[in-house]
Amino acid sequence: MIGIDCTSGTYTGNAAVNRAIPHGLPNIPKFVLLNGITGYYFYTIIEAGKINWQKAQVTASSGQLAVTAMDDVNFYVGNATDYSGSANANTYAYHWVAVG
Repeated sequence: MIGIDCTSGTYTGNAAVNRAIPHGLPNIPKFVLLNGITGYYFYTIIEAGKINWQKAQVTASSGQLAVTAMDDVNFYVGNATDYSGSANANTYAYHWVAVG
């Protein structure tokens, strides 16, 4: 059987570029799932150096933005062109789950 590591947490956005979020896994995550507490955006980090976003309300739109690639200590959020779309809007709260 294959072992799967999983960690989770929360953070408050600060509108910074490539903000490091410690994930607590012993290796680089396979993927990270994020959700703003307001439920307006949903996010995934699967591909190295990319964060995907999906708007859940009002308009059904989605996109992808560049961020620093995950490493064995952190995953990264925040792209200066769209902090809401890159999971680091100032003062917004986010929940995340990292799977390794």
